Amino acid sequence: MNDFLYSSNPGDMESLELLLQTHCPPECRLTSSSGSWGAFASIHRPAAPRLFMENEQHLFLLIGNPSFQGRFVASPRFIPDESAIFSLLDASRRDPKAFRWHDHFNGQFAIVAIQKSNAAILMASDMLQFITTYYTTYSCRSETRFACGSQINHLADLTGRHALDEVSIAECMLYKTPTSPYTFLKDVYTIPPAAVLLRDPDGSIVVSRYWGPEEPETIDFTIEECAGELRRFAESNLEQVARDYDSIAILLSGGSDSRAVAGMLQGTPNVEAFTFSESENRETGLARNIARIADLPFRLFSQNDDFYLDHMDGCTELAGFDQFFIHSHLLKAWEAMGLHEKSVVLGGFFADVLLKGNQLPHKPLFRGCGVDVLDTKQLDPQTNAALSPSLQEAAHTRRQVYLDRLKTFRPTTSKGFEVVFPLSMDDPLSYTAVNRRLFNAHEVFADNRIVELACKVPYAWKLNDHLFRRAFQDIFRRFRSVPHTTGKRCQLGPYVNMPFCLATTMRRKIRLQLIKRLGSQQNTDPWRQSPSIVQEARRRGLFDAHIRSEAFREAVGDDIDVDRLVDATKPKSLLFLLQIARYVNTREPPASC
Repeated sequence: MNDFLYSSNPGDMESLELLLQTHCPPECRLTSSSGSWGAFASIHRPAAPRLFMENEQHLFLLIGNPSFQGRFVASPRFIPDESAIFSLLDASRRDPKAFRWHDHFNGQFAIVAIQKSNAAILMASDMLQFITTYYTTYSCRSETRFACGSQINHLADLTGRHALDEVSIAECMLYKTPTSPYTFLKDVYTIPPAAVLLRDPDGSIVVSRYWGPEEPETIDFTIEECAGELRRFAESNLEQVARDYDSIAILLSGGSDSRAVAGMLQGTPNVEAFTFSESENRETGLARNIARIADLPFRLFSQNDDFYLDHMDGCTELAGFDQFFIHSHLLKAWEAMGLHEKSVVLGGFFADVLLKGNQLPHKPLFRGCGVDVLDTKQLDPQTNAALSPSLQEAAHTRRQVYLDRLKTFRPTTSKGFEVVFPLSMDDPLSYTAVNRRLFNAHEVFADNRIVELACKVPYAWKLNDHLFRRAFQDIFRRFRSVPHTTGKRCQLGPYVNMPFCLATTMRRKIRLQLIKRLGSQQNTDPWRQSPSIVQEARRRGLFDAHIRSEAFREAVGDDIDVDRLVDATKPKSLLFLLQIARYVNTREPPASC
């Protein structure tokens, strides 16, 4: 747990503390403060990194796991220079557009700072909004108030902002996530990526962007040079981690991202590899072999087959109902795995969207071949028969307004950054939203230098792992005896890999047919897929109980045909809607204005 909540009303102090403590275990630590400037509370697990400072003039909180640029280093033993931190705040307040927060903090972070003398608020986000923070203004007893926080449920309960935004719900059905800065709640907004929000003493709010992923006019470097830079940045990041942390865990799969991280860590002391899965399967066997070759101690944790749906309530309570539960893989596994006992837990999660082109929809050239091409059909505006024409138009308009804004600094590649700037528009971000609240999670490819590099790279270099393969070719050759879960050899190009991928696809099909003939329910995929989770939800009667409930019908309004919704919505979006509907049906909001 690592969350905060602020209200401009000092009388909300008790409410803030109760909301943050509701679903927290005893080991969580609560920090709170109040005055004429308002009320503030934060809560965190001892293993979750944060930086908190308070004196007579200022209150400052930094959450996430950034490293400190310049004279600072990332270290659990880091003693911050209070005057230096508050000097950064003063500089940002004077010129928020010119002050570059990513020159001082590297990686995932969110900042909230309060100037006590006049109740001025400053909030800052990292380059891609790896950590989502929220804010709203509302009326209470004829008084306009401001509130902000890092978990949407808490903010809703504090302010009474429980009404669903029907346009955002429509966007969930069409695109899986709302368009930034909107949320699933009316009048509740997110801080944009690479942005500073300033709320002045008079109540006015100004949001300024201090960085953007500008599209380069020309590409003045080769793919080999780009790969060399990527490798240097990743190694530099891990060298910093090795210096600063005593015990390191790496989340290892059979894919290329984590094996690249494992290969760079080979020879580093006090590193242990962890894998989690539904059972001992091909994926876990590959991960075990990768750990063996990298000379890393290996631990496997298995979960039951239906753990995805079992995570729905826990994910909603921990990270918010807008964080998609099917990505909360570690929610019930982290303690049994002992991840909280490690000083840092490494992942390679963001390589897919930043370096491999997963930000654009793609499909196989033909089924099982292992060669991806751009899926242009999915770039067209999506439709859903359960939505009224006016609501679909409103959803498309909101998304187009955002894309037009992206075009001002990415004129020809705006669509490619639709779910990158910010990453909160990419539903798998909930994976890190959950992990950062459980242990000290560190994503190697969230390094600022890698983010900036990824913004310059042509999409063609990312697709089919062209850039990634060149950057880590020597590591992939070291693991050449261990194929990828798709069957490909990570050190080879896509067309050379085609026979291996087709053979693996054929073996999987044969195995699936044998399992069906034997009447087994065993999962043949490395991870449970959305259609199979939908089937399980149907078996449990969850759609009838929640999506077709009167409470959800009332919450979404007449422009959504709830009776048609289940059959008209794609599996992934349908599961997200199920989570929202269950939240609507089961929440018991406290009394508010």
